[in-house]
Amino acid sequence: MSIIVKGYNGIIDLDLTNIPEKYHNELKAQHCKDIVDYKREQLLLPNRLRYENTIKMALGRLDIDTKTLQKIEEDKRKEADQRDIHRLQLYERNKEEGRLAKFSY
Repeated sequence: MSIIVKGYNGIIDLDLTNIPEKYHNELKAQHCKDIVDYKREQLLLPNRLRYENTIKMALGRLDIDTKTLQKIEEDKRKEADQRDIHRLQLYERNKEEGRLAKFSY
């Protein structure tokens, strides 16, 4: 069973899974103190340098870009599939009408 204490923005989650239980309270207290210190430090920074205005914004842009690229790729795949279906239909129609070129090797 894993024991995870949630982090906050720039503070990662604390994993106590393989840590002896006698240290859990001390580590949890230190983790909470680190989060309080982190929040205090963030408040001292100018807005443009705070985590939510730098890292979170960049991650948000990356997510939007990734979704946009996936949509473009999906649209390209759908177009290619439609072209393939159209070509196959043309081939089948020409085959039925006997308009295919006869090749001899």
